[in-house]
Amino acid sequence: MVAGSLLGLDQGCILEVTHCFPFLAPSSTEDGDVEEDVDGEEYQMEMMKMLREVNVDNNCVGWYKSIYAGSFCQAPLVETQFSYQDNLCNNCVVLLYDPNEKNTSSLCVKAYQISEEFVASFRSKSNSFVAPSSTLV
Repeated sequence: MVAGSLLGLDQGCILEVTHCFPFLAPSSTEDGDVEEDVDGEEYQMEMMKMLREVNVDNNCVGWYKSIYAGSFCQAPLVETQFSYQDNLCNNCVVLLYDPNEKNTSSLCVKAYQISEEFVASFRSKSNSFVAPSSTLV
């Protein structure tokens, strides 16, 4: 599975993705356990700094992730997307790609964004019900 950052421009109601780069993969220990890389945030900042130096749009407008068999609506994905929309901008998106999906005529990528109602409910940590049709736009 891969994940990474989407860079580009947010101009009103138009979100333009111009570049991307992958996140660092977690390293494994000798026991087979997965360690989170503590330098991941530093790596992202360094990549954005280098892209800015060569005059590339370096505004973070979202992230991408590969998924397996359409299983994407899980707590870590929702929490990460909430963090992007809450901390960066309301227009941030997550692009999901399932490499196992057999759509031979074209690439199948889906873009998702959490609704404003869900963000408000999640921010207040209330357990109020948000209709599923309005959770993901």
